[in-house]
Amino acid sequence: MGGNENLTQLLMDLGLGKTEASAYITLLELSKTGPATGYQVAKALGKNPTTVYGALEDLLKRGAVETVAGRGRQFRPISPESLTRKLSVDFEARAEEARKRLASLHQETEYDEVLRLHTQSQVLERFEALLDGCEKVALIQLAPDLLDRFLDHIAAARGRGVAVVMRLYRQPTPEQLTALAGTTWTVEPFGPSALMIMPGPVLHGAFDCRAQLSTFLTSDWQSPRPGVDPAVPQAFWSGNRFLAYQAHSGLASEIIHTELRAMLLKGSDPAEMQTRQDELARLIHGPVDWPGFWKETGWGDGQGAEEARLGTPWGAGGIVRAAEISFRSEPYFHRGSEQGLPVPDDLLRELAELKERTREGKGE
Repeated sequence: MGGNENLTQLLMDLGLGKTEASAYITLLELSKTGPATGYQVAKALGKNPTTVYGALEDLLKRGAVETVAGRGRQFRPISPESLTRKLSVDFEARAEEARKRLASLHQETEYDEVLRLHTQSQVLERFEALLDGCEKVALIQLAPDLLDRFLDHIAAARGRGVAVVMRLYRQPTPEQLTALAGTTWTVEPFGPSALMIMPGPVLHGAFDCRAQLSTFLTSDWQSPRPGVDPAVPQAFWSGNRFLAYQAHSGLASEIIHTELRAMLLKGSDPAEMQTRQDELARLIHGPVDWPGFWKETGWGDGQGAEEARLGTPWGAGGIVRAAEISFRSEPYFHRGSEQGLPVPDDLLRELAELKERTREGKGE
């Protein structure tokens, strides 16, 4: 009757005691030839009959075994389907009771520290919680495989009136487009190259300039081993306002840069690019209460914050320079190579011509 240690542990995880689990499994095996007595079960297990009889009585109280009428204390197990269903219901009831009692001890606090997340479930659940708690603006950068994982939460945030702005690495599918209605997103023109050099799927978000999370998951995150919560090499989140501001600003710049690169490759004119940049800046920065934000961080009374928000770092006619710097400095590498991919000559000529037209328009 050996070799059932793993099965015994599974039943213990669902709430049975060790002897109860072993006795049920043994009864199941003995039932092939009919009902069994407690003595037969104890003999098969090599355990003290008194201990086994106690376990069988406990199984009887749980409704996990039946006795044969008129034949003394002979036992039959209920079906595995009935047992696991019963144990699942009991487990859920205990879990709910534990949740209520723990909730009575818990008080929501704002975390100003930088907190490290160690497992994949911690990362995914924390990102969901931050997105679900977002009220004004969520800036998100995530790998294609992760988009489906958070689609419902993204749609729910948009339904609450949150401005959801994303940087993607692949065009959304028609099904995803339906769920993304009302959100704003831009696709990295060099998405495949960027994905190749990543250590794993990227997940980065800034929420209301109040919290941020950043990590790379493992490449096999969608197929973990059963019962194993995969470790995440590096994952951090924080409710520190100043760090969240840095993450918000960084993601804002990446999103706008990405959109401008895409427009430049399509041949958009400078005025169109400037208009789009201004639209994104208003969408990304507009919902944030900057005076209140700076007061909360302790960095002064917020005076001048509105002017700072409206004064973008680009400046009039600065788009071409920003795009040129972006193209020249973006580290697109071949896998396993330190040699950067050169910017095509025709693209550099186009940048030069675009810069010249911008100068002429300014009368320089």
